[in-house]
Amino acid sequence: MFRRLRRIPRVVVLASATFAVLLGFWSFLNPVFGPPDEMAHADVVFHLATGADYPEYDERIVGPAAFSLFLTHSMVIQYDAATGTSEAGERTPTSAEDVDFSARFDELGGDESADNWPNQIPQHPPLYYWSSSMGLRAMRVVHGGPLSMDHEVHLLRFLNVLLLAPMPVLAWATARRLGAPDPVATTAALFPLAIPQLAHVGASINNDNLFVALCSALALVLASVLRGDHRARTAVAAGALAGLAMLSKGLGVVLPFWIVACYATPVLRHRDHLRAATRSALIAVGTMVAVGSWFSLRNLLVHGTPSPSLHAATTAPDTFSPDLVAWLAHFPVHLTKGFWGYFGYYEIQIGTAATLLGTILAGTTVASALLGRPRRVGPPTGIGRLELAALLTVIPMLVAFVGLVGWDLYTKTAALRNFVQGRYLFGAVIPLAVGTAVGAMRLFGRWAGAVVLGVALMLQTQSIRLALDRSWGTAGDSLATSYRVVAAWNPWPVPLVHLSAAASVVLFAALAFEVVRRTRQPIVGPPT
Repeated sequence: MFRRLRRIPRVVVLASATFAVLLGFWSFLNPVFGPPDEMAHADVVFHLATGADYPEYDERIVGPAAFSLFLTHSMVIQYDAATGTSEAGERTPTSAEDVDFSARFDELGGDESADNWPNQIPQHPPLYYWSSSMGLRAMRVVHGGPLSMDHEVHLLRFLNVLLLAPMPVLAWATARRLGAPDPVATTAALFPLAIPQLAHVGASINNDNLFVALCSALALVLASVLRGDHRARTAVAAGALAGLAMLSKGLGVVLPFWIVACYATPVLRHRDHLRAATRSALIAVGTMVAVGSWFSLRNLLVHGTPSPSLHAATTAPDTFSPDLVAWLAHFPVHLTKGFWGYFGYYEIQIGTAATLLGTILAGTTVASALLGRPRRVGPPTGIGRLELAALLTVIPMLVAFVGLVGWDLYTKTAALRNFVQGRYLFGAVIPLAVGTAVGAMRLFGRWAGAVVLGVALMLQTQSIRLALDRSWGTAGDSLATSYRVVAAWNPWPVPLVHLSAAASVVLFAALAFEVVRRTRQPIVGPPT
């Protein structure tokens, strides 16, 4: 194991460290319960930590402790869809002195009584919430009792940071396992840094993070499958990861199709592998069903549908008539903006120019990788287009699922944006990273990594500036003043915030130096 770890290039280690520290800084930058549905996700975790059973999809009301913390931090957002602006409670360093950061769960109202804010989160499978509640209980045992609610929220965020921190290493390992030369693989490792929304959500309490982590690990296993690995243990690993992902989020229903596509691809090159591939695919899908389908089956028996929340979502007026053209025009715009940077409850948007920059980079590079001249990247052991296409099939699968559910909910609720969220595509970040890296090497040669990192730096800088200005600043405030507000409202010692900010800058600089230095090295393929 340690021998394998020593083989990881320094640039990949730096990319992983930079990504982890960046996630940590975003955990401070995100206001308490500011990221998407964080209050609702946290409420279920705190509810389960009391020893309660997992609630039904329609029976949970946000508990008073979570709701009190929500109000304490003045995060009631009033969003104006017409102007794309929002108003929130004002925060200043002085006002932070009026907040009791030592208030614990029971002191803020506990869980027994309830406010009148329905919590829709129990519609999701329970794995993330069970595991997070166990983590919360373990923290309390180590501490010798409950911490303040603010501290517990930040510690839960840290658990989510740990889930996503390995993504650069997984992107590199997936590319290498597919046969990519090292410059392609290291470029893939840089790609997660280029998605600010991933850092925003990854530094919050959200079941997306467990789903993304499991899909990222699954991509690495499927890379072996694409190279012809038909061993039973590989199939079981793929099925188990997919099953656990299905128990984390309903998006997991697309994963068996991804698995089958990856098992089918080597057969197209070697027809004699059909029997072995079929057997392994059945083992993988069977394992996934055994591990991950029980929650949907239970809902089917109890509620008559695998997803009762979607079934019961009708709120549109009787006079509403769905407009397919308007929805189709809205869908790709909102999906791509939400992938790169729709922070909070859409009140902070990264902007059209930044969205286009990220989309053009990913789109053109992947298109170049799939549609360019029929040659491999680097030496003969590079990634074949057929294998790359199979790895990337999860992207249209996720897009199709989001589109179908989004259209269905639009017809029921009249809300164009319902379910159309770019973060639902994060399960495909590792395949997208590999595809982007392959295409970037075709288009930019040795400077592929520098281009990806440069785009990442621009997008992250823009996003952090917006988050400081819109979440922590008031009219006329400088970014330095907004940053001081972040530090003042943080429940941890202020130097910890400064350390995370400084470490992010230093590691980004070190990573940039290493990427540029490596451009002078020859391209060498992996051993055969």
